[in-house]
Amino acid sequence: MTDRITPRWAAVINLAVILVAAALMLQAGVGTTVLYVICFCLLWLCLGGWLAIAPTSTTIFFGAKNYARNYGVVFFSYGIGAILGGLISGLAKDIFGDYSKAFIIAGALAAVAIVLAIFLMKPFKKA
Repeated sequence: MTDRITPRWAAVINLAVILVAAALMLQAGVGTTVLYVICFCLLWLCLGGWLAIAPTSTTIFFGAKNYARNYGVVFFSYGIGAILGGLISGLAKDIFGDYSKAFIIAGALAAVAIVLAIFLMKPFKKA
């Protein structure tokens, strides 16, 4: 997908699905197991999707020559995000008593990331 529609739009689509899934997860209450499972799967598929978007994006933005050095940083930041995401969602549950606020945070972060992706994810112009 990244090769066809550019890293920017692949990221925007991925983040939009995360935003929608997080919003729908707030609606998934008792008796809505199917909605919960669908949203849960969408969230995890999108998080896994980043593992496909990131390598191609790194190559496009930094070139094949610099891929190994830069992808290490990108993958490291993905790992840091995974750790912080778990800590933030756990903290939200401890403070508010359930995970619903964690989905609000995830949705808000996805919305901010969509705006950032649209305006900042532009390949460098070659001199």
